Amino acid sequence: REMHPIISSSLAWLAAILVPIALIGVGINLLLTPAYLRVEYALPHMTEANELSRSERFQWASQTVEYMGNDRKPQFLQRLRLDNGAPVFTEQEIAALEGAKRSMQTASSVWTLSLALLFIFSLLARAGDWTPKLRHGVKRGGWIAFGIATVFAIMAVFVPVKIVEGEMLLRLFPDSFWRDAILILCLFVAVSGFLLATSLTVLMRVAV
Repeated sequence: REMHPIISSSLAWLAAILVPIALIGVGINLLLTPAYLRVEYALPHMTEANELSRSERFQWASQTVEYMGNDRKPQFLQRLRLDNGAPVFTEQEIAALEGAKRSMQTASSVWTLSLALLFIFSLLARAGDWTPKLRHGVKRGGWIAFGIATVFAIMAVFVPVKIVEGEMLLRLFPDSFWRDAILILCLFVAVSGFLLATSLTVLMRVAV
């Protein structure tokens, strides 16, 4: 049964909004990996003078990223100790990480919902015979993602990035770390959005 044109158009526009959210979520998950940390810490500007060696920084940073991506409690961070027995993080830093983790969990739920809705829309489009309209919506979403990523990349270059506070957090994740992460995320979203928009354009022309 064909879906009402107004409903299908509204869902296609909603899909356009969901596409950037989905792409950003994929990019963030790629950044939350030990592989990204290894690449980032190998960059010349990340080898600047620091009381911690590169291996120590990677050890504590990877465990911090691991904590951010699972359901472990703050006690996990409290148990981390330096070689001299001192805690890796202060209570203030742990509280900040816990707050950031809750925000990430919320963002992850939004990302999962966006993927689920896009999948449902694809099924409805096939059943309701409005697949071309959905493709146009997804293509618009690709261009929206490209535009958003471009704007944020420019801002990351010209606007100082200040994400974390705390002595150890700044050692592990200095401002340059966050600037690089934002630029890489923007590059991923921009390229993915561009390819999504242009490839769907080609597919629609072939279909016609």
